[in-house]
Amino acid sequence: MRVMSVRAGRTFRGYRMALRPSVPTLLLRYVGRWLWDWRREGIALFGFYWLADVFGPGAGRIGFLFVMGLVLVVPWTRRGLVGWFAGGRWRRRWAAACRACNLMVSWERTPRVRRVRRTAAGVVLAVQVRPGQSLADVERAVPALGAALGALGLAIAPDRRHAGRARVTVRLREPLGATVRAEPLPDGDGAPGRVGGLADWWRALTGQGRDAVAAMVARCQAWLRPAGRAAGAADLRTVPVGRREDGAPWLLPLQGSHVLIAGATGAGKGSVLWGIVRALAPAVRAGLVEIWACDPKGGMELAGGAALFARFAYTPDTIADLLDDAAAWMQRREDELRGVSRVHRPTPGDPLVVVIVDELGFVTAYGPADVRRRIAESLPTLLTQGRAPGFVVVAAAQDPRKDVTVWRDLIPTRVCLRTAEAGQVDMVLGRGSWAAGAHAELIGLDQAGTGYVRTEDEPTPVLVRAAWQDDDDIAQVAAVYGQRPAQDLARVDGGGLRPVAVRGPVEAAAGPLVGWVPDVRAVPAPGALPSAAGPGAGPGSGNPPDQVDPVDPPTVPLRGWFPPPPPALPPGRQWPPVPPPPMPPRISESDRDLWEAWAADWRARNGLDDDGETLDD
Repeated sequence: MRVMSVRAGRTFRGYRMALRPSVPTLLLRYVGRWLWDWRREGIALFGFYWLADVFGPGAGRIGFLFVMGLVLVVPWTRRGLVGWFAGGRWRRRWAAACRACNLMVSWERTPRVRRVRRTAAGVVLAVQVRPGQSLADVERAVPALGAALGALGLAIAPDRRHAGRARVTVRLREPLGATVRAEPLPDGDGAPGRVGGLADWWRALTGQGRDAVAAMVARCQAWLRPAGRAAGAADLRTVPVGRREDGAPWLLPLQGSHVLIAGATGAGKGSVLWGIVRALAPAVRAGLVEIWACDPKGGMELAGGAALFARFAYTPDTIADLLDDAAAWMQRREDELRGVSRVHRPTPGDPLVVVIVDELGFVTAYGPADVRRRIAESLPTLLTQGRAPGFVVVAAAQDPRKDVTVWRDLIPTRVCLRTAEAGQVDMVLGRGSWAAGAHAELIGLDQAGTGYVRTEDEPTPVLVRAAWQDDDDIAQVAAVYGQRPAQDLARVDGGGLRPVAVRGPVEAAAGPLVGWVPDVRAVPAPGALPSAAGPGAGPGSGNPPDQVDPVDPPTVPLRGWFPPPPPALPPGRQWPPVPPPPMPPRISESDRDLWEAWAADWRARNGLDDDGETLDD
């Protein structure tokens, strides 16, 4: 390069030489960069010009019309061609935004865009920084980059396989602005529902061509499936809850994890909870999942799906009992799995237990003190030990502060809905989430169920929205997949009894039940007693006396029953107990003579004289 000026300095013998690029260098930098940025459009124009030059002007026009017709008729060619040109356009816009935000190194080189992918929310750029830059530089410039690109928001997801690469999501539109409808569930017998409506019929017709590909993919997945997983086993590791910002289904990790849902009042925590319940309904019907629900709001939120719950508690004491029973069952299952398996696999006789706790702040910080002390022992036990033995905790809270949501660090899967403050985002999703683009405080009041989710597999927050279900939808799901109303009492450790919904014939509990149980076999069966059905109902119309209906056992006649004698008392005790000796009368404070007499008696009993000295023997 040529020396353009010399001025005073400290670099070389009291002078500093300023090197300036020459004119050819400037032309090569700017003109060459412009040509490189528009190379895709240039290649297309050169192709049409080459056709017109070699085959004549008509060939160029025919080639242009052929390409346009192919793009209009064949969808995948349209997507490919539009995406190819959009890649060049977004590379130019990204470079201009980075130069405006001073994200440059020598020769005005900006972070390179490796790939461009269009989504329902905007575009996703695979970016790699230049030597001398880091992803921290890009993260600090996220607000300025979003404004320069004219986007609604910008999110950066670092690549865990390369320290200099990241996935930048440029959100240009709001794909989750409309209400998300829940996915249809199969019928109660497990068969998928019938297709209804012209749109559904057309969707099914156009999807028939992909059946062969889907079958091939299924065979490949079955071949690659680990040996420990059965081919027909239900996959409860992730459940569909709603939709992601890129248009894909929102699959929430469940089995082997715990879930925390945090958001302000009216943010849509109920939509996420009911989405989880709806996705688990077929597994509940099959006996693979049991849902234990806790609703401190008097049962108003979750009572609509009570038929789907094996246990339902809505008072402080019953909530504490439910969590204690869950912890006891978990520890008993750990004893059964010791030396057999390291991970629990749900079966109809040994299901996955999902404990739903709504309004977590009430049971941890605002409820009665005795209830909080009990829950402080059972709930952390479930969170720390429940993943392997098949116990999942799904908790919803309004206040994500540490003194309220005490055990939030024990929950790996977190959903942050609309918050009142920007600082609460990092409380829920972890440090750096707000800087990565999870601005939950900007979610509108009319977007209930919209928020950001962060999981172990995807540590970068992703914008999602839960499907909306009204009371009629919840009632329909509960009616189709709900448990039978019959109840039974099953024994748990500690001598307590818990109600468990009966899905089939009642089986005898292992071991004796706690307390006295009447012998129902000694009572005549209903068929052997006089019936109100008329004189035709004789003894032979009912069950034999030695058989008992497992669903509707006979009633014990209490008028002819006398309670059993009380158990024998241990040695050394009698009933009624001997009353204690009467207390001496109280001495008045003004009665000096009685006090002196009491002091003299006390000194005599303790061997002391009037001066308090020990008496000599």
